[in-house]
Amino acid sequence: MKNNYALLFSIALMALFAMPSLAHANAPISLSPWLSTSAYPTNVLAQSCFVYGSSLYCMGGFNYSASTGSYSSSFVNPIYYAPILSTGALGSWQPTTSYPANVDWAPCTTVDGNVYCMGGQEGLGTAGYGPYNSVYYAPISSGGIGTWQPTTSYPLSVIELQCLPYDDYIYCVAGGTFGSTFNSVYYAQVQVSGGFGPWIPTTSYPIDIEDHSCVINGNDIYCVAGSDSTYTDAVYYAPISGTGGLGAWAPTTSYPIATAQESCTTADGYIFCMAGDTSNLGYYAQILSSGRL
Repeated sequence: MKNNYALLFSIALMALFAMPSLAHANAPISLSPWLSTSAYPTNVLAQSCFVYGSSLYCMGGFNYSASTGSYSSSFVNPIYYAPILSTGALGSWQPTTSYPANVDWAPCTTVDGNVYCMGGQEGLGTAGYGPYNSVYYAPISSGGIGTWQPTTSYPLSVIELQCLPYDDYIYCVAGGTFGSTFNSVYYAQVQVSGGFGPWIPTTSYPIDIEDHSCVINGNDIYCVAGSDSTYTDAVYYAPISGTGGLGAWAPTTSYPIATAQESCTTADGYIFCMAGDTSNLGYYAQILSSGRL
């Protein structure tokens, strides 16, 4: 089980956007000193964190301290959220509606006032644990999350995939199961009433990959690094077509190090990535008018 630094990285990346001194592509990011903020209510890793409005939400995860000799007992489903203060710090964490399953590695994102969570790794009681293909959504507001409902299941039982919203669609890229990785890419349209329509396959990722990090900038989706038994520094991007699918993937400037589980985001025409399995450094690159880095 690999460490998940999503909470700290989300806070740090938000702080980066206000920095005026970013100038050189693929250079290490210079950060102001790290500051502590409100501790998370439980000791977990591999939870899914996302921002909605002015609050940070985190769902599920894996709690080592809860283990009683069976991994399945350590998967959790609580969800907590905390306000992001004007100083950049977090306010107090509050509980909200728990997720319907005990999972980790389940990517969550928001579209039109709902939060959607896909797949992940589920505790299966006496059966142990395994990849999961269920998808749930719930209304989200400044006061927390409402009732969860099931919607169209993901076509694969997979963990460590990347899922991103674009207009009224969700795009999910690659991922893995135990000992296997995939290059499949699917997208689904968000329905007016909430939930998803059918998942539709689109242009496959050029390599089998998991633990990568993907972002959307303009009409393009970018995926950085990741792992398929070995770490890679490969970066690819693809255009999102007007009909919902993806165009051809193309390589662009490689990441400075081969790594996985880095955390990436975009701001002001740049991609920012931090840390990962092999480094605690951050790097950034400008997105050119051609779409390349």
